[in-house]
Amino acid sequence: MGPMHLVAGHQPTCSQDLVTQVAFCRPLPLQAATVHPFFRRRLGQDPIPYDHPPLAPILKDMCRAVLFQERIPEIAHQIAGKTLAVADSSRRLTSKCVAIRGSCST
Repeated sequence: MGPMHLVAGHQPTCSQDLVTQVAFCRPLPLQAATVHPFFRRRLGQDPIPYDHPPLAPILKDMCRAVLFQERIPEIAHQIAGKTLAVADSSRRLTSKCVAIRGSCST
């Protein structure tokens, strides 16, 4: 799926849409199969289910997709009760793990 396909599927209307589009061009969102569900939710074709209602405000603008690392500390704070500083440390560790191994699974 190339960038032009994303333009057609996403139908960007503002600069945030373009940022999202660029984020989807990275390998991890493509491998995680988040692209098509995001588009269907964004266009109102599918509902946006929230397994944990406290996450709704954090993930609402991204139709429940976690595309940006900056959301990880907010999610850890809301779900696990971690302080934002500890949660940010987890985010940094996750970034290093993905960069070194390609994923955190062994």
